[in-house]
Amino acid sequence: MKIFSILLVGLSTLFGGSSFAQARPVFDIKIVGQQDTLIRGWQLHKGDSLAGAGWVGFNPSTDIKGIDLPGVNWLRVTLRKDSAMGDTLPALLCRQFVASEVYLDGKLIAVYGALRPNVVAYTPHDEPLVLRIRDYRPHVLAVRFALPAGVLGFRSPGTVFPVFEASVSTERAAFAEKEDEARENFPKGVMFLVFAGIFLILTIVHLATYGWYTRHKAHLYYGLSTLVGVYVSFLNYWGTVGIHSPLVYQWGHMIALTLQLTIFTFTFTVYALFGYRDRKTYWFLISFSLFAMLILWLKFDYGLFLAFVVVPLVNTVETVRVGIWARRRNLPGAWFVVSGICAFFILLSVSSFCGRYGYMVLGLAELCFPVGMAVFLAIQSATTNRTLVDKLAEVSELSARNLAQEREKQQLLANQNLELEQQVRARTAELSTSLDHLKQTQAQLIQSEKMASLGELTAGIAHEIQNPLNFVNNFAEVSKELMEELNEELVKGDVAEARVISLDVIQNLEKINHHGRRADNIVKSMMQHSRTSEGERELTNINELAGEYLKLSYHGLRARDKLFNAGYQTDFDAALPAIWVVKQGIGRVLLNLLNNAFYAVQQQTELAGNGYEPMVWLRTKLGTDAVEIRVSDNGSGISPELRNKIFQPFFTTKATGEGTGLGLSLSYDIITKVHGGSIELVDSSLVNPALGNTEFLVRLPFALR
Repeated sequence: MKIFSILLVGLSTLFGGSSFAQARPVFDIKIVGQQDTLIRGWQLHKGDSLAGAGWVGFNPSTDIKGIDLPGVNWLRVTLRKDSAMGDTLPALLCRQFVASEVYLDGKLIAVYGALRPNVVAYTPHDEPLVLRIRDYRPHVLAVRFALPAGVLGFRSPGTVFPVFEASVSTERAAFAEKEDEARENFPKGVMFLVFAGIFLILTIVHLATYGWYTRHKAHLYYGLSTLVGVYVSFLNYWGTVGIHSPLVYQWGHMIALTLQLTIFTFTFTVYALFGYRDRKTYWFLISFSLFAMLILWLKFDYGLFLAFVVVPLVNTVETVRVGIWARRRNLPGAWFVVSGICAFFILLSVSSFCGRYGYMVLGLAELCFPVGMAVFLAIQSATTNRTLVDKLAEVSELSARNLAQEREKQQLLANQNLELEQQVRARTAELSTSLDHLKQTQAQLIQSEKMASLGELTAGIAHEIQNPLNFVNNFAEVSKELMEELNEELVKGDVAEARVISLDVIQNLEKINHHGRRADNIVKSMMQHSRTSEGERELTNINELAGEYLKLSYHGLRARDKLFNAGYQTDFDAALPAIWVVKQGIGRVLLNLLNNAFYAVQQQTELAGNGYEPMVWLRTKLGTDAVEIRVSDNGSGISPELRNKIFQPFFTTKATGEGTGLGLSLSYDIITKVHGGSIELVDSSLVNPALGNTEFLVRLPFALR
């Protein structure tokens, strides 16, 4: 209550009676439409108590750094509107870096910031303050203010922060000037927000890419540089639209600091992209930039020249040098990255001399490096794809050779079969001897059929085994590079970095071991398939076995015939238990049935023409006492007169040289004699038309060991 009474007494002293009777200069407002006429005649009273004298002349445009005014203080000026203004109301365009309350004849008309409980400074950025003065007598304008704490150490040297700087204008002119300023700054603010969004997207993309593949650290460095770009864009946006907080004191230094960070990350990104390892020059550049920042604090003009001209120029020279180094090593696309950085630094340097269009030049500069980076990454991706295409051509050539060898074997088998039939007819008299010879030849043909099916597997296996081999080769090369880095770090004595690299090497070796075991399993499967004996029973997941041989059959046919095209569908019973079977034997049966099904739909494709969709189905089901495997296709089907012959040895409906006639015969023996099961051709007329024209049903008892 006592403080309130003192304040009332002070206000009465400030605006009334004896105080006003004192001789004070009066500022006459004589403008009509004229802007930015500085108000003169200000007086200062130190302290919040206004009792007694103590008013002295004062220039409120004085830098707050050069005065010592603790606590709350007062400013006042006497204004008088000239009669020539008529009904036009005057308005103030205020700029301050303190917290204040503005009074007109003792009435509070504006509050900028907060005086209590803590001082919060506020910068109004020339916001119009209308003075409701309609008569022509003197009026007292008073400002109760307090200086901010803990701010002066953060501002740029050479920048003036006034206590309360005001110019007088008319109400209409003040608001028109504010609208013009906002209209001029709007496209700038929009542009900086757009660039902030672009850099944010680039940050997310490159940091996510680094998260998926941490060995490519260029994405990490570039993601950090674009993150700095987001920050710079927001700083420019705030500088354009105005900041009503103490951050405005730091804006100049924040721009300079973020520019240095951007330059550092750009240069380091170029090092990582090109694999440049000599970092002595880079550390020199960092030291030089820190020196420039120190000069910026001590001597703003010289530091500004170093930070915004010399440091970017030196970094540009360094990136060009590294680009030439990369180009000499035939690194494609290196000049696009270097050109983007050069354009960035050049446009950044000239943007300060482009006047009102400088912000557009600055925005164009911010796009140069991302464009160069995108072109470089595109060239790298195209180079990788070209290498993959060359490798694929090599694989195709090897597959063609294997196919030619397989056809040669098939022709040899066909010739042997024809010769065998001629010998049987010619040597009827020598039945006993010929019969023994026939049995021996049949055994050889059985083994040849197995080898022929192995040949059919070759292309599919080549497709399956190529993936783990690629992983082994890639991780082996990366591990070699890591070991070289490890040796370098050990020579340097950096044990911590060496341990990090050794952990990466261990991870790579684990991946090499994993994919090596994948390749080993595929090779073991191939060796099991080629064994002459039927082998021993082992507990087998029929669903996994069926899916594996479906892929091998399909990829094998695709490798032999590039025009081959067919679809397939699977329906595996998840409740199917593992059963004891001869794994390689069941694999031969599945491979033979699937090859026949794909052959049938391929023949039907040539006959049916357009509109026909070749399809093969592979299904498993748990029966009452056996596991059922069904192979169906929508090919041409099997005629009734041939149904009783399909399991006979040497019987085939394929053209000469395309089949031996032993596939279904061997499959029948494996299922019935080795496993005690059954294999049968379901009547084509009973097959669901939606599932195809031909269906083989295999039943394997699961109670046998």
